[in-house]
Amino acid sequence: MLARLPKVFGVGEARNSMTEMMEEVSRGRVFIIKGTKNREALVIDAETFRKFQESYMELVGMVETRKILEDNDAVAALRRVEGEEGSGPSLSEVEKMVGEED
Repeated sequence: MLARLPKVFGVGEARNSMTEMMEEVSRGRVFIIKGTKNREALVIDAETFRKFQESYMELVGMVETRKILEDNDAVAALRRVEGEEGSGPSLSEVEKMVGEED
């Protein structure tokens, strides 16, 4: 199955054909609405949006895991509690593991 290229509308054209556009979106069609000042909106169905969200969250999790594994203090804290049944890192240790956004 070949992927269909998104159809591009101007804001006025999208506004005038909103009903038809939403029907097409519900069938999986993708639209781009070109606005002023080079602003664009991507119109997709909810299922596709949900898949994008899940992929994004998975990627964020992988990045955060990598940050923790590259942090010697975080790895040391994890190793200290590794064998202790029922206990976990303290709140301050977790905060250090996650750190601030760059």
